[in-house]
Amino acid sequence: MQNLFRSLFFTSFLGIFIFNPIPSFAQNSDIQEQREATLEDERDRAQQLQDLKQKPKTAQEVLEMLKAKAEQRLKEKRYKQLRQTKISAGMTYGHQTNPASAQNDTEKGDWVYDENFSMKWVPGFTDRLSGDFGYSFYDQNFSEQNDSLDSENHTIGGSLKYYGFKSGKILVEPGIKYEWTLYPFAAASAFEQTRAFMKLTYYLTNAWSTGGEFEYSVKEYDKAVGRDTSGNNTSAHREDIKHSFDVWVKRQFGKYSVKLREKSFLNNSNDDYQDYYDYDSHRGYITLTGSFLKDNKLFVSTTSDYEFKRYFNRPATSTTNARKDHIWTHNLYLSYPINKILSLNYSFTFKESTSNAAAGEFKDVANKIGFSLNF
Repeated sequence: MQNLFRSLFFTSFLGIFIFNPIPSFAQNSDIQEQREATLEDERDRAQQLQDLKQKPKTAQEVLEMLKAKAEQRLKEKRYKQLRQTKISAGMTYGHQTNPASAQNDTEKGDWVYDENFSMKWVPGFTDRLSGDFGYSFYDQNFSEQNDSLDSENHTIGGSLKYYGFKSGKILVEPGIKYEWTLYPFAAASAFEQTRAFMKLTYYLTNAWSTGGEFEYSVKEYDKAVGRDTSGNNTSAHREDIKHSFDVWVKRQFGKYSVKLREKSFLNNSNDDYQDYYDYDSHRGYITLTGSFLKDNKLFVSTTSDYEFKRYFNRPATSTTNARKDHIWTHNLYLSYPINKILSLNYSFTFKESTSNAAAGEFKDVANKIGFSLNF
């Protein structure tokens, strides 16, 4: 399957290297949509003036003609909104110093390339109700010694977006996703996961917004088994249940923004041997974004976050208490559009983990560059 997707990808985009799109592209997409809406309004006004030059006989005929034209344009607009789609594809190539997060940087660095493809139907049913349904594919490959980390992810799902109240200041978004992840050289890590979520966004003013999300997910491993406290197999498949809570607040300053976010989740597994996979996580983020250069084409985003992961019973060593990890991550992302659909992108990530367990001590640095194609 991996070779099939790779063949399809390169056949479709022969000669173009394209980078994995990330959420920051939503801003570029919104700006483009605003420009298109402005141009459409200008065309409508020009058409109205042209209609008036046709010299109707009476004032009543003028009103009826303008009304008919407005209704026709509204129907065309609704039909166009119902047919809206978004397609993106990409590729990135880069290097990671410690992709396996191995203890004390003992893992050798490796070159890595990623491929992705996504196709969405984003219909606008009414002025207040829209949808987001689609499929996405992501493939990660390492060049040298890290074949066991190669992975292939498929996700299908959708959500509805409803702007509540007359002001439309509250956005409610329920949704569900199903994904399956394969590891060609590490079959025991393969899993399937179902995720149901509810998001709320409140636009306080044009500059301030806040929101939150709750997600419930069930992850089932294809090969890994569930065990009892003695290590005996009790289930044909290991299953993890996760409850996630996410809150954030954002302040916009023209072409710049600041976002504070906190995410916590609880993971509970049916593998009871030393409760290896039972833990909670608490993670805080701060994200700064801005647009620079001529026409604000260069988009820059930087995020720093701290995560505290606490295992309930997994022993750190034979003589200490349960394992606890402290993880710092810093990410820098740049995007520059070459034309309407093609952009050049670069990302830098630094990750450092300290722990009372030796396996939790590591550092990793990743540099990636590539292109993205969105239409």
